[in-house]
Amino acid sequence: MFGMIEKSRCPICGKEYEITPEACKCGFDGVMFMPDFCTDTVRQKYEAQAKEQLFRIYKFAKQVYYGEVTYNKSELVTYVREDHIDIDEALETRGLAVVDPPKGALPTVAVEGLLAMRANVRALILNTNEAEYNMLDESPVEVLLLGADFKRFRDGGLWQSHPLRYLWVDGKSKHFEADDNVLFSKDRKRLHLYARSRPGDEYRVPESVKSLEPYSFFAPRYLKRLYLPRGIRVSEDAFGAHDSYWDRDGVLEKVRPEFEIIYY
Repeated sequence: MFGMIEKSRCPICGKEYEITPEACKCGFDGVMFMPDFCTDTVRQKYEAQAKEQLFRIYKFAKQVYYGEVTYNKSELVTYVREDHIDIDEALETRGLAVVDPPKGALPTVAVEGLLAMRANVRALILNTNEAEYNMLDESPVEVLLLGADFKRFRDGGLWQSHPLRYLWVDGKSKHFEADDNVLFSKDRKRLHLYARSRPGDEYRVPESVKSLEPYSFFAPRYLKRLYLPRGIRVSEDAFGAHDSYWDRDGVLEKVRPEFEIIYY
């Protein structure tokens, strides 16, 4: 368009630049020009930059977590219940949400709609004690960092409405650990989450894993073959909601994984 100036926009604070800086004033060092609206051909041209920028968002989130970058916590909507505190929403317009509720006697729970209508949030630092399976709802979060005090998903796993790419857990956690963007219980007997946008067309679940938790392998983007140890317990929701069906020409068919499952 005539007169249009291509500007670079920081995905964290939203500040625009006519000349791309080495680092934004907010501290993020991955500002790049990325077209907002474009054809598939143009989108493919910027695919490498998009991947690089997302990695830098992940790196920036870790810097914020460790206090290496000054970043304000997200404003929260909370409700005190009898035995816990619901974190109902994080009121956030930036690209990184830091959900760090006040410490107290009651456990804190991230509930459905935590980032409802927060279209800019691409990374989440979650320092609650628990979370519901639909915490992310339809938010576009691609990077998830779990704090050391996070103890459990109330329904066993987490529904990835928008595919996650990076999963990370504080090394001091007594309950979880992450290995190459796959989330396990600390004893590695339960596999809780496989990042849907994790690259690679095959994955071999370690022999130590005794169970796949709900939504652990829900619609991974690139996975074609999943190797499972014989005797593993597979939750009925491991590959998606057990009561989900496709309507194929008026005939209901149970939704099944689109990747091959091979037992070893």
